[in-house]
Amino acid sequence: MCLGFGVSSVGGAPVSRGRKAATGRTRRVGGTGACMALAQSNPPPPNSGQGRYLGRSSLNHSGEVPVDRIQLEDSIETMLDHGLVQNALGMALEAQNSGRLRTREFNSILDRLGKCGRHEDATLFFETLPAMHDVASYSIMISMNAKNNMAFEAEQFFNRMVDKGVTPNAFTYSALIQALGRQRRFSDAKAVFRSMHSNGVVPNVVAYNAIIKAYSSSNAIEEAFSVAKEMSEVGRRPDVVTYGTLIDACAKERDVQRAFKVYEEMRACLILPTAVCYVSLIDACGRSNRPNRAFDVMELMKADGVKPYSEVYNAMISVFAKHRMVDEAFQMYEEMRRNAVPPCQVCFICWK
Repeated sequence: MCLGFGVSSVGGAPVSRGRKAATGRTRRVGGTGACMALAQSNPPPPNSGQGRYLGRSSLNHSGEVPVDRIQLEDSIETMLDHGLVQNALGMALEAQNSGRLRTREFNSILDRLGKCGRHEDATLFFETLPAMHDVASYSIMISMNAKNNMAFEAEQFFNRMVDKGVTPNAFTYSALIQALGRQRRFSDAKAVFRSMHSNGVVPNVVAYNAIIKAYSSSNAIEEAFSVAKEMSEVGRRPDVVTYGTLIDACAKERDVQRAFKVYEEMRACLILPTAVCYVSLIDACGRSNRPNRAFDVMELMKADGVKPYSEVYNAMISVFAKHRMVDEAFQMYEEMRRNAVPPCQVCFICWK
């Protein structure tokens, strides 16, 4: 099994494997331990701002809702793809009133609204049909809030689902950990990760990557490597995100040797590094006062068939500029021009 991170001793793994609470219920979460519940919304009253989703004027031109569920789902998704949100939600609500909207379609609409950047519409649609809520619905809302840097709201949805007796799954926990990590609430993110074990939920790769990112961002590099080691030991294969996060953690610690060890382990596991991984390696070279080694990174990158883009050249120019290596910096700039890679403002700031 691929794992050779060379973890230093940190007094044990950073995660606990306590027993599930005696009540058998999932515990609520919160930075202060306080109960945070999102008030259950009532159906929108007539003539309210929410009512725009309820009339037949929001349906398709014929005012008909497809009888076939597959056709219904396709019709709603087509409307959403074309920005006809009111029409899509009106059709969904009409289908629900006639008993033809399943939880699957409901969750699909929520997910599509989130991907379209319609966070408020998704929230309103979620609140309008409480009977449709399941673990996937809550998880979608938590993930949506996480991606919008709304950790407090994500935490509210989590606590609300627990209060409703809906058991969180690995995806739910992963989304909440990501939400907390994005807000730099690292201690809370770690607590949620530990609660996965105590509640009998086996972390998935996304959850492991999220907590590794949290440890890395809080300068707890040994804990990050310890979790990565545990990840492999329990059969969760580290992916490109795992390795990339660890390389970035090494860069922040100015440990270029360890960064390259992670890179070599990554290659040994037949995982092709992305350009982001190479940028982190270049950064590690600069932070460790090994600017010349950045050239080695560029050669490795090209040998792997990964085409350098603007951020890669920016990282190279930044390293050379900080070490007063003017000729090398200009060499990178000229290579950018030859490869028709447009420079960005960062390139010029590096010269100041």
